[in-house]
Amino acid sequence: MDSKQTDWDEVFLTVAMAMAGTSRCVSRQVGAIIVKNNHIIASGVNNTPGAAKKCDEIFPARTSPEFDRNAHHHFSERNEIHAEMDAIGSLLKNGGGADLGNATLYTTLQPCDNCLKHMAHYGIKRIVFAEEYDLCSYSEFMLDVLKQFGIELVHKQIVQTPVIDRAMSEMHRIQNMRKQTQNLKSDLNKAK
Repeated sequence: MDSKQTDWDEVFLTVAMAMAGTSRCVSRQVGAIIVKNNHIIASGVNNTPGAAKKCDEIFPARTSPEFDRNAHHHFSERNEIHAEMDAIGSLLKNGGGADLGNATLYTTLQPCDNCLKHMAHYGIKRIVFAEEYDLCSYSEFMLDVLKQFGIELVHKQIVQTPVIDRAMSEMHRIQNMRKQTQNLKSDLNKAK
């Protein structure tokens, strides 16, 4: 690749990484964007639906000794909307009508079988993810679906750059501000 040529996969994965910072999941903050003709048409993050209690209000931080990964995974599978589905749903919720045929979905974490089947159904032809997920293994059926639908699944590791470093720093700053706000709210509620 020419050193001046834009690596669009890297650009869009960086945007997805920045989006991930808005997720309130304590285990893995995942961001996803859908791109068509090099234009972002939708974005999403993993979260519980609407005004429902958020993951960070239920579970301790992932780094906490009290964090139970299996309990969280069980909760997440049943109660959280994955970032990929949030991105697809945002198109429908905000007027829909967007044709996802031949679109690319960028996500920070390897998508699960359930998200893959929806992406195949809606016509997404390329899926690029930054991080492999150790709890993800595809069924033979889903591997056949990917092949049958001609869907390209690409694992692209992101090389740290100044732009990514700034995006990640901003993400951490936002997370810290959110946590401080939650602590203040909790303190206010206790004082009442």
